[in-house]
This record gives sequence, C-alpha cells and structure tokens, in this order.
Amino acid sequence: MNSPLYEYSWLILLAPLFAFAVIVFGTRPWDLRSRGQRYRSYADQAAAEADQSAHSDTHAVETHAEHGDEHDEHDLEDDEDPQVPHLTTAARVSGYLGIVIMAFACLYSWLLLLASTGVLPIAPRLQAAGIHLNAISYYWLQQPIASYYVSFHLDTLGIAMMVVVTTVSLLVQFYSQGYMENSAGYARFFAYLSLFAFSMLMIVFAENFLVIFIGWELVGLSSYLLIGFWINKRARPAEDRLSPASASIEAFIVNRVGDVGFIIGIMILFASTGTFQFSDLAGPASNHFSVAYNFAHNQGLLTIAMILVFCGAIGKSAQVPLHVWLPPAMEGPTPVSALIHAATMVAAGVYMVARTFPLFAAAGPAAFQVVAWVGGITAIFAALCALTQTDFKRVLAFSTISQLGYMFVGLGVAGSAYGPGPGMFHLFTHAFFKALLFLGAGSVLHALHHAMHREVQDMRLMGGLAKFMPITAGTWLIATLSISGFPFFAGFYSKDTIISLAFKNGYYGLWAITLLTAGLTAFYMLRAFILALIACHDYHPIDLARGRICDSRLLDGLLQLHPARSSRSEHYRDPD
Repeated sequence: MNSPLYEYSWLILLAPLFAFAVIVFGTRPWDLRSRGQRYRSYADQAAAEADQSAHSDTHAVETHAEHGDEHDEHDLEDDEDPQVPHLTTAARVSGYLGIVIMAFACLYSWLLLLASTGVLPIAPRLQAAGIHLNAISYYWLQQPIASYYVSFHLDTLGIAMMVVVTTVSLLVQFYSQGYMENSAGYARFFAYLSLFAFSMLMIVFAENFLVIFIGWELVGLSSYLLIGFWINKRARPAEDRLSPASASIEAFIVNRVGDVGFIIGIMILFASTGTFQFSDLAGPASNHFSVAYNFAHNQGLLTIAMILVFCGAIGKSAQVPLHVWLPPAMEGPTPVSALIHAATMVAAGVYMVARTFPLFAAAGPAAFQVVAWVGGITAIFAALCALTQTDFKRVLAFSTISQLGYMFVGLGVAGSAYGPGPGMFHLFTHAFFKALLFLGAGSVLHALHHAMHREVQDMRLMGGLAKFMPITAGTWLIATLSISGFPFFAGFYSKDTIISLAFKNGYYGLWAITLLTAGLTAFYMLRAFILALIACHDYHPIDLARGRICDSRLLDGLLQLHPARSSRSEHYRDPD
C-alpha cells in the first residue's frame, strides 16, 4: 500500500483551482461592490470641493501650457495602468488566499521531493513506476472500440517539475503583492495566476495524452489572459513594441499552429494503438496497446508521429520557427514574464518531451535528431539576437529561448543511458535563476516607473543603479553568473552536462554550437548587467533631458517612491 503522503498529492493539483474559484465567484465580486461604494463617496466629496478649487483654474491652465507634454504623458500612463487609491479588503483577501494556497502546494511538493529521494524518512521511497491517483481519475467515456480515461499519475519526474512550478508560482505571487499594488485589476490578476498554476499542474500530473492536451490548452488560455492583462496599454511603434492585447493574440495564435501538429501526432498514435495512456504506449511488445507492438513493422510512421508531437513543444517552448511570440509577450506585467518564461509555460514543451521520452526512443533516430538540432539552432540563433537587444526584458526573453534550446539538445543527445535527466536538470536550474533575473528586472523597472513617472525599458537610458539598489544588483549578478555557466554555480553543472554529452555521443556540430552559445550567453548577460546597473557616464544635457537615469535629479526620485505613487493614485479608471 502506498504512503498517504503520495496518495493525497492530488491536493496540490486542486489547490490552485480552489483559489481560482473562490476569487472569481467570491472575493472578486466582493471587491467590485466595495469599490463602487467607496468611489461613490469619493465622487460626492470631490463635487463638494469643486467650488473651492474653481479660483485655481487659471493657474492650472498656465501650468499645463508650460508642462503640457509631460502631463499628457503622465495621463497616458495612468490610462494604460489604471490605479486605485487603496485596495479594498476583498482585493487583499484575493492576494492572501492565492499566496496561502500556493504556499501549501509548494511545501507539499518539497516534502514529496525529499521523501521520494530518501532525504526525509517520513515515507518510503516512491517506486520507479510511480503511483496512479485513483481519487481523481475516472472514465470520461467508454466505447466498445476505445475508452477515454481521465487519469492522473505521480512519479519522480512529475515531482521534480511540480517543485519548479509551485515554488516559482509562490515567489511570483508573493512578489506581485508589491508590484501590482494599487492596480485596479488586483483580484483579477491573482485569479489568473491561480488558473495558470492549475493548468501547469494538470500537465505535470497527466497520465495520458488526453489529460496533457487539456492542460496544454488551458495553459494557452491562461497565458493569453495574463499577457493581455493591461488591456488599455497602447502599442509603441517607435520602440517596436506591440500592445499587450496584440501580444497576447499573437502568442495564442502561434501556439495553436504548433498544436495542430501536436494533435495530429496524438491522433496517429491513438488510431494505431487505441489508447492515450503513456504506460501502455511505452509498454513491451507483448502489450497489444504499445507502440512496440503496433509499429513493429512501420517505425517510420511512429517517427513521423513523434516529430508531429514535438511540433507542440516547438510552439509552446518558442523554438525556431515558432519563437516569434515570446519577445512580444514581454508586454505583460513583469511577474507574468517570470511565471511564463521561467518555469511554467515555456518549460511545458520540454517536460512533455521528457514525459514521452520512451516513445521518442522507440521511434527512429530521426526523432531525437530533430529534437536536438531544432534545440541547437534555436540556442545559437536566440543568443545572437540577444546580443543586439536594448530592451531590458527582451534580452531575458531571447535568453529564455536560447536556454530552452539547450534543454532540447540535452533531451536529444542523452540517449537511453541518461534518459530525460540532462534536459530536466537544466530545466530545474534555469527555472530558478531565470525567475530571479525577471523579478530583479521587475524591481528595476518598477522603481524607474515611479521615479520618472513613465515606462523605461531601454538599457541605454539606465545605468548607475547598483548603488541605489544594491540588493537587486547583487541578486542579479548571482543569477547572471549562473546562467553564464560560471564555475560552481548551478548553471555551470547543468550546461556542462549537456555540452559533454553532445561530444561524448558524437554530436560534434551540436557540441560546437552549445559551447559557442555558452560564451555568447555570458557576453550578453554581463552586457545587460553593466548597462542597466553599473555603467554611468557623463552625458550631453540633451541626453539627460530625454530621460537618462544617470541624471541625479531623476535618481533622487528613487528615494521618493511613495509620494510618486500617491500622486499617481489620484487618477483612476476601472477597466472592468
């Protein structure tokens, strides 16, 4: 009999769904009702004071004429990011609920990891095949020729991914309390985060292609909602930036292109074997549902099917040529960037290939070669793109694309001796240092936004921030060294494993690509660190007038964030 610790692991899956339901049907309506009552009283107070302020109209007109452009820009920012003077109790409860629920899921997942590896003797080690979670598994539809089974499963691979998803989700939700403070859509934002976490955990717990595809599409839906969260924000053609609404549509459509191949591959497998179950498909030739039995004389069709399944991973993990959606997705709030680009949505493709590793191994050599070479080409292509970026968050976006390519190289070159281990190892380490990079970038952009009363993402307009934000600079440097593969940091070990396996197994072209990409990564990440946080030069006055943060007057604003926030909160418009 399995330990209750493993049997009740389904609570981790349902926890964020519970938080989502409570926020959507409970605290969110409560927030809207409370907000309406509060602002009706504010409107009455403002009407009573209108006559007293009438004598200052002439002065206001003169001030606007003198600083018209500046005020127009500030009003634009307020329209794009509607603020409320104070969060209601219901909005705060929404945030607290999401954090508490995710903290429970995170703690439980870490207990599972430590127990399954024998570090904590609170339960026996989990068997290699894992366990079936009967409590939440059921037959959706039974037919004489086929059965559709919604089933969930727990094993060591799933636990490792579960730890990544819940830990990063918890950090992002905790961070969002400050980053989204006074946002008009505060409760809605936490509802979306909870839905996203549930969708990813459904992929992690899935025991067959049917369930994993449902989670796959739910991830696409929730990422669409999160990327387009700032629905009022306008495009910035001069900076080659889409509006969040357009970026979310692009992400959704590009991922559907990859999903066409994904579902065709699944249907080929199902039509040939009559099952969606991973355990049956990967079974021995004596199992009449296995690919070894059904594709014994047609391995070419199995190879085509697995390459089509990989198309889903190409879209979800932003590999060439379906990488185009990821950089524009930076238009969402920075916590969303950390969640999507660090540990969850983009890592889903890597996890799916790792989960179906036995099926790729049963296919022809071309299947793994496609995985490895798509990853290798993407890794160096995205690294070269990152060299030329000046947008702070886009450097991290192309960095993510490049590192995902590393993971696919690790899966493609490992062979049966190592299995999905090398690719998943880099996924695990990358999730944490990339989340640290995004959250650190968010700290910088948030501070600059309040100090300068406008959005600044161009690294050429930054510099010299380390002395004002020493903790952010220190943590960013640690993460930069790790992603660069500096010795004794986590990224060094996971990257070195992939590079050495490429050489050991005779993939000399991929070895050269991954080795060169490692050097490029160190260059563009240190470049971003120096431009944004270290370098500060004496600029021409016209540069300072355009907003160079090295101007001491602007840096003084970093020490006065609360007054700046208070002045902005006077402007309010609810987008909902």
